[in-house]
Amino acid sequence: MLSAIPSEIEKLNITMGFPLSMSNVAVVFETLFKLYTFHSKGALYHKDLMHFLSLPLIEMLHNTTDKNTIGNIKQYVQHNNLSVITLEKLLEFYPSQLEALAAILFNNNNYAPDGILDSCQALVLYAKELLSPIQNEHLLLFEYLFRFNGLFNQLVTFNGRYKHIDSLKALMNVYRELLSVEKLDFSGEAMDGLQIMGMLETRVLDFKNLIITSVNEGVLPAGKSVNSFIPFDIKKEYGLPTYKEKDAVYAYHFYRLLQRAENIYLIHTTKSSGMSTKEKSRFLTQLEFDTHPNHVLNSKVVSVRTPITQPKLKQVAKAPIVMERLKELAEKGLSPSALTSYIRNPMDFYIKKILGIQDSDQIEETVAANTFGTIIHEALEIIYQPFVGEKLTKEALDLQFGIVEDVVKKQFKKHYRAGDISKGKNLLSVQVAKHYVKDFIAKEIAFIEKGNEVQLLALEQQLEMVVNLPGIDFPVKVKGIADRIERCNGLTRVIDYKTGKVTQTDLNVNDWGDLMIEERYAKAVQVLMYATMYRSHHPETTELQAGIFSFKNMAAGFIPFRLKASTRQGDPTITAQTLQSFQKELKTLLLEVFDPEIPFQEKEV
Repeated sequence: MLSAIPSEIEKLNITMGFPLSMSNVAVVFETLFKLYTFHSKGALYHKDLMHFLSLPLIEMLHNTTDKNTIGNIKQYVQHNNLSVITLEKLLEFYPSQLEALAAILFNNNNYAPDGILDSCQALVLYAKELLSPIQNEHLLLFEYLFRFNGLFNQLVTFNGRYKHIDSLKALMNVYRELLSVEKLDFSGEAMDGLQIMGMLETRVLDFKNLIITSVNEGVLPAGKSVNSFIPFDIKKEYGLPTYKEKDAVYAYHFYRLLQRAENIYLIHTTKSSGMSTKEKSRFLTQLEFDTHPNHVLNSKVVSVRTPITQPKLKQVAKAPIVMERLKELAEKGLSPSALTSYIRNPMDFYIKKILGIQDSDQIEETVAANTFGTIIHEALEIIYQPFVGEKLTKEALDLQFGIVEDVVKKQFKKHYRAGDISKGKNLLSVQVAKHYVKDFIAKEIAFIEKGNEVQLLALEQQLEMVVNLPGIDFPVKVKGIADRIERCNGLTRVIDYKTGKVTQTDLNVNDWGDLMIEERYAKAVQVLMYATMYRSHHPETTELQAGIFSFKNMAAGFIPFRLKASTRQGDPTITAQTLQSFQKELKTLLLEVFDPEIPFQEKEV
């Protein structure tokens, strides 16, 4: 309400006071308590720490002396993927001029009630001394600090006298109780201007113009609010005041306020929230039924109009600077994932590839799907690397079972960095990764034992190809990395590993016309691009297959691309004609990407 007061109202008097719990300083101490309450001694949780260091007052206390400390801490936590960071390590980031602040904020004594109260008082004094030269710029902040200093003195006195606060959780509860009743008083002219006050503060006052807000049941009157351990029947038996007497007090104040007022506005809400509904106050119903000859009652319903508008899809023209960036991409090379992102939504391609805006790196408390996939890929590369150029045998693969655990753990430490993999979901991820790799090798051995012959040609093979487009005066390079290339029973296979679930349906294509339009064909586009690039360097390979090994669908084995339109069941063999048809669709897509006349048009996703 205070924020909505029109600027033309120059004189204002607020008698209710501003709750200290709503101040930005209250957030500082609340976050400081949480920082030490819910975590083991000696270490802090990264999300709570980042939130605390991002608070305006904490940033101000750091930046007044040194502007790099907070940034260095955030960068270190992000780079090392730390879900928790020790107090000892935090103190290393603080220069000598900030040692006093660091000793207050990151102190092992803060895990005890007495210690954190001392730190809160010290933080108030530190802020007061540091900001004293610019006190006139922060008058409200100094008022907040003064009131919080009094609050912490009160807590220290309580705890020193009664010794009942024996944990940080108990301290937080007492702190919140005391904070909830603390208010910051405003000063104003009581005889002039707009007066904003509570119901009980209007005693014996009369107003010509009166506005009462929240005239709803449960607010005015408050209703059956239970704030006593004494039951209603006992209160009634012994003549103690009950909610009925409280309602009577509010009724008296309400009607007395209306007695001499000329213009009265009674505002109530009709909005429902969840299972509860907002009813208008019984006082309003009484006014409607007990009408007075001199009263003129008008009722109006006011609502916010929400215009129904269709979201306008964005469109970006290919200006000369955009075309320059596209030329750079053409020279560097476009991957299958870049092209499938364009198929899904050209605006995503524009944001990531043209503007270069990538998703922000998040700290992985548990191993993310992309990190897990990278670990599996690299573990298999290390295990199979000795067999490149050779035929796989059961005896050779049996020996590789012994190094699986060591290889997988090393890859986790490499990619998950300082993250903890010794417990919880991360430990499960490690075990699942070991199981996937061992299961893959076991399936390969079983496949060979059935009489199949497999010769490993390459692992993590870099592939690329230059495409010349009609009307485009520069060549376009496409590139990718095939996880594995092998010759199986005389037929060349280009293979991609997927840690997610892939089925044959994902690699079936019925109509070439839909291939570069529908996102569901993304995996088919990827393996066909690998096959096309491989054949461009090995034209002697007249027939090949391209497909996926899915670790969540290991029973399916090698899942090949199939052109369902060619036969009833779909032929997994990729012929020169198949690749020719695919290249035609690929060129159509690339022409759309690089044509200066075709803008980037957002799709509804």
